[in-house]
Amino acid sequence: MNGAFSQSPFSQKMGATRPKPPRRGDLGRAAARPARLCYRKCLDKKPERSDITLYCITLYCITLYCITLYCLIQGQERFFSKPFNALPAFGRAAALQECPCGAFWARCAHLLRKWAFGKARPHMQGLCPCTPPGTVTVPGPLQLFKKRLKRSDYVIRHIPERIKIAMQTKHQPSPLNRRQFLTHTAAGGVALGLGLFGMPALAVAKKPLTIGYIPIMDHLILAASHARDNANLTGIDVLPRMFKSWGSAAGALEAGVIDGAFLLSNLAMDMFNRGVPIRTILVGHRNGSALVVRADAAITEPQALAGKTVAIPARISTHTALLDSYLRRGGLSLQAIKTLEVAPPLMVEAMMRNTIDAFIVAEPFCAKAEQEKVGKILTFSKDIQANHICCVLVMRNEALAANPAGIQEWVNGLVHAGQWLDQQKGGPGAGEIAKLAGRYMPYPESLILASLQHPSDRIIYRDLLPRPTDFQAIVDISVRAGMLQPVALDRFIDDRFVKGQPG
Repeated sequence: MNGAFSQSPFSQKMGATRPKPPRRGDLGRAAARPARLCYRKCLDKKPERSDITLYCITLYCITLYCITLYCLIQGQERFFSKPFNALPAFGRAAALQECPCGAFWARCAHLLRKWAFGKARPHMQGLCPCTPPGTVTVPGPLQLFKKRLKRSDYVIRHIPERIKIAMQTKHQPSPLNRRQFLTHTAAGGVALGLGLFGMPALAVAKKPLTIGYIPIMDHLILAASHARDNANLTGIDVLPRMFKSWGSAAGALEAGVIDGAFLLSNLAMDMFNRGVPIRTILVGHRNGSALVVRADAAITEPQALAGKTVAIPARISTHTALLDSYLRRGGLSLQAIKTLEVAPPLMVEAMMRNTIDAFIVAEPFCAKAEQEKVGKILTFSKDIQANHICCVLVMRNEALAANPAGIQEWVNGLVHAGQWLDQQKGGPGAGEIAKLAGRYMPYPESLILASLQHPSDRIIYRDLLPRPTDFQAIVDISVRAGMLQPVALDRFIDDRFVKGQPG
């Protein structure tokens, strides 16, 4: 080989040509070894260190960006006081201007995928109608380091799921309070003592039931029932799981990640029409929403909304159907306005920035707009359609069949919790309700009280029997608005758990 070095894999890949090292006879035995070490150090070690540095910096930046953007998308007010202000400029534009449908969640996630992964991914059909279904292929920075980021690519793909689980776990109340601890400890002690004396153990484990909810006043009966009665249930252990958007809650229910959820009635019926094995067993509340306009806007009637931009929480929602009914009073329809899908936590901020002229949504965001003097209530949903239903408790069929006795016990607690809420929300027990709700929803007590009172029927938690006539009223206005097909209500409604209950 005439003393020549063999090229390393890195130098061969980069196409580098090594000069021949000096002959041992020319420099002497003492000079040859430092020369060899110098060549190897310069041509091998430094590029490898650069690769490692570049790898670490890239992985760190992408991880930090994913965490930050995910927190902003989910509206984590515990970490950011004003998440919308902290959102990058392209995110704000995509959220409220560039994206005609206003699907903030889908658009920001889509931009993040484009930036981070740069490869073809199936589009989230149904969440962002402004972009045609199919695949989107955009070159991204990670393609340049594809061969050096094999391991980090797996980590990055799973970062949002891990963050989501950590955030939801942090927001949820402790699954084991003092009373539950004492109860389980006593039961375990009795079982152990009986076992030591040769007698069969009598302790029976409670079956867990995971229920999804959104942090809005419509789902307050779940929080009240869980805080007051869950420790006393004998056959079931309810585990509330909070979601930040209707799409994520509906997707988790459809995939079987959760056993049930409080969902918008027409959204649940649309899932039922698509073949998802679910049934509704309880009405979550009645009324509870409002149409809010800008505080400085001269809008006092439906005709004044013509040509305006109105934010809605979802395309298929009770709010959108009620908005269409309100517009038809003035001879208009949804085609006469521009609807924009905006996440409820961002609606007040969007109105403050003059991006929207009005929004229709559940409490407490209507009360928040009034408190901050950003908007004023044009009409309550109860004045559009009296005593209407909105959110309903939907369960998967296998969950209903697995533990009907436990679900019956839990539904009894939900009905009693609704009666307690209606009795106390306008009286001396309102403060207790606000403190209880604050354990499950990230809102101040003053805002919770404002969203429950003035007027007293702003939201109602009694009369929770799922009647076909109430559901048919929602089906009619949803079909007229073009967002739902007729539903077989006799197969969708399961009222066996509520029949015979008072109130």
